Amino acid sequence: MSDVFISYKREERDRAEALHALLLDLHVSSWFDARLPIGEAWEPRLEKQLRDAKAIVVCWSHAAAQSPYVRKEAEIACERSIIAPVRFDSVELPQPFNSFQIADLTNWSGNEDHPELLKMLERIEVLLGQRNIARNAKLRAGGQQPILVDALRALLVDLARANGPPLTYTAAQRELKRHADQQGLLISEFDQHALWGALDAITDQNRSRREPPLAVQVVSATTGRPGKGYWQKHVFLKGRGDELERLVFERHLADVRNYDWPQDQTG
Repeated sequence: MSDVFISYKREERDRAEALHALLLDLHVSSWFDARLPIGEAWEPRLEKQLRDAKAIVVCWSHAAAQSPYVRKEAEIACERSIIAPVRFDSVELPQPFNSFQIADLTNWSGNEDHPELLKMLERIEVLLGQRNIARNAKLRAGGQQPILVDALRALLVDLARANGPPLTYTAAQRELKRHADQQGLLISEFDQHALWGALDAITDQNRSRREPPLAVQVVSATTGRPGKGYWQKHVFLKGRGDELERLVFERHLADVRNYDWPQDQTG
């Protein structure tokens, strides 16, 4: 079961889905009804998710305020004291929903360090008993600074051209800092979460340019392969370390090493 249930109106599906994806990226299990498999009865599954969730994010909009389904889900969230409300529109809410502090996401465009989004994440931290969710979102956003992304891309392209062995996450963080210092890049303090953010940005570059995935060169010291986030977000596998993942890893690594990387490595 998922820890976070997202209540929303169909008109706001894109923004609800963006919240869902963000929570998954932050390693918070999230559910909303777009995940129902074809042919499954929706009402029993939805009721079970509502009953078992540790936090319910209620996405208020003009349409949601008029929806009996969203109101019912919000009532359950209030009764269980697990509500984490956000506002997608400037809408007046009826009692008792207007008595709660609400995160204002009316101008949220997906950025992970939006101040009001961080307030919602801090509320989820309390409800889940899980620390550093908001902090990790800020670090991921910082990790996608162009100067950091460019430095990491250059490092990974050089590694691919040299057919060098993959780096562990710790070594990648250390080598990135050394590489950046050699290039005279002024990068403030960062840790593994910022590294993950930069890797995500580079993966987006690879996709848009039809390049092989440079992130395959950064691996766990324990398994010798990329972490679960790589498999779940980019290959749609579970990260269990099975034979299929071994074959995919070897193929991706060979593709990266054999690719004709452009001289203009950054941006």
